[in-house]
Amino acid sequence: MKVIAPTALLLASTVQAQFQNTCSQQLMDALSECQKSSGTKDLMDFAGTVSNGNGRDKYCNTWTGCDKLKGLAPSSDCVFWVWKGWSVNPSKDLTCPKSDKATTFCTPNHLALSEGYGLLYANTVKGSANEQFVYDEGSQTILAKSNGQCLDVYKDNNEYKLHTYACDSNNANQKWKYANHKLQHATHPVCIQTDMNNPGAAVGVAACTSVSETNQWFDACDKVPTNYIQLKSSKGKHLLEYNGGLYVNSGGHDFNDLFQWDNNMIKSASSGQCLDVYKDNNGYKLHTYACDANNGNQKWTIANNVVKHATHNNICLDIDPTYADQHVQVWECTPNNPNQQWELIRYSK
Repeated sequence: MKVIAPTALLLASTVQAQFQNTCSQQLMDALSECQKSSGTKDLMDFAGTVSNGNGRDKYCNTWTGCDKLKGLAPSSDCVFWVWKGWSVNPSKDLTCPKSDKATTFCTPNHLALSEGYGLLYANTVKGSANEQFVYDEGSQTILAKSNGQCLDVYKDNNEYKLHTYACDSNNANQKWKYANHKLQHATHPVCIQTDMNNPGAAVGVAACTSVSETNQWFDACDKVPTNYIQLKSSKGKHLLEYNGGLYVNSGGHDFNDLFQWDNNMIKSASSGQCLDVYKDNNGYKLHTYACDANNGNQKWTIANNVVKHATHNNICLDIDPTYADQHVQVWECTPNNPNQQWELIRYSK
């Protein structure tokens, strides 16, 4: 019987490893980007960190610079060398576990995205399986739990259409990115868009708009604030925030005219700052400022269609229709003044 020495076995193993498929430059670039975002000092440190435990969890769920690598890893049956005799196969070592946790996506006014007979709708939350979707960041697919199919965008007569279709991780029509509260297609230049004024209406796709647009905004339903309001003047125009100033306009699908009303504070949904009144040599001035529950300049009352400051005496939210830029100010409160009449509209359905 022929005996093979252990040294010969090790040599054979090393030679075999050297002839495995070497990873592409695209994957190596993604690896480098991920390693830098992780804060690890080098590739060897990175490989050790993500091998298990807390480092693995951060790689799969936290480090934003690793998105490309996580997308490429599952289909990358190749090796890259970390150190002498130590190699990593991305398809085995850097593929994150698929999440089967379902999410119910809601609009700012709490309409839930739902599937029905292969199409998408937005309606009041009912807690049904039709409202449950699973986003797989690795394969970039969105699975509808109700029918087991994936969200799919196809082109028909030069128009993009949205439906569900049998899942296929290689189908470019089923690739999505969920970031900045948008469900954006990764292949076609469109985002999922709702008609928030019509509960139960069909949901489609349209050219992606700015992040301030509300009809393309989604979040898990339990994370969407329930205290959004709009303030409409007696002239029918909505209060809005823009670059720290307050104005009125006709309103629309935009976070600029949404506010959160809580703890006697009016917080802009677009800037995250609160309506604030301060006094200078020319009197009281209105702007937005970093929210602070202990700041008396940010306390208000809303009653009888009047938005009145709770700290500064007899000061009300006021609009002078003669201002060309339609900016809003604060002024001495006067009874039945149409410039100081505001209707509070609860935004959530």
